[in-house]
Amino acid sequence: MRAAVIASALCLSACGLDTVPDGPPNFQAGYQDGCYTGYAAAGMTLLFKFTRDVEAYDQDAIYRQGWDAGYQYCHSQQSVMNNMPAPDDDDVDRSRRNDTVTLPPSESPVALPSEVP
Repeated sequence: MRAAVIASALCLSACGLDTVPDGPPNFQAGYQDGCYTGYAAAGMTLLFKFTRDVEAYDQDAIYRQGWDAGYQYCHSQQSVMNNMPAPDDDDVDRSRRNDTVTLPPSESPVALPSEVP
């Protein structure tokens, strides 16, 4: 789950979430709202939520077109990311996953302040 969130966050920056297509301001606002909703609908509910100016969607065809376009694009992008396979452990360089610390034989561990009498 954490890997999916990280991958999705990287995709958001790489996929150009900040890049809204050219057009009138109401189209751009609709696109951004639709995009946020698309990501939320595809499972990114930690970062996004359903966003729509209901009045503008009902009365402004340009906002509605932007919202629909943003939703479709961002939902499809996140759906693709959701279906990517997780990396296998064999793909990870095991030498970089060494969590142990090896002290040279001449050095002894230092006592922590709580361990000092």
